[in-house]
Amino acid sequence: MRSPLPRIKARLPGSVTGTNTGPLPLPSGESLPATGKSIRVRSCDVAHVEAGLIKQHAFYFDQMELMAQLGLLPESVSKPGA
Repeated sequence: MRSPLPRIKARLPGSVTGTNTGPLPLPSGESLPATGKSIRVRSCDVAHVEAGLIKQHAFYFDQMELMAQLGLLPESVSKPGA
């Protein structure tokens, strides 16, 4: 029997909240120390569903917004027009 919705692409906007309590790893292998700051960042999950099963999942969030809320951007970047 064939599913009436064999392939679905779902986009689920939302947000992520938390507190930076541990080191933040960088692509270079280095890390930044914890800031202790709370954050709320806009995000979006994208899932590809086939036959009722999630076959692929991606999570997107605004990395600049995260860095700004943690106080890790230069003031000129975190406050445009400054």
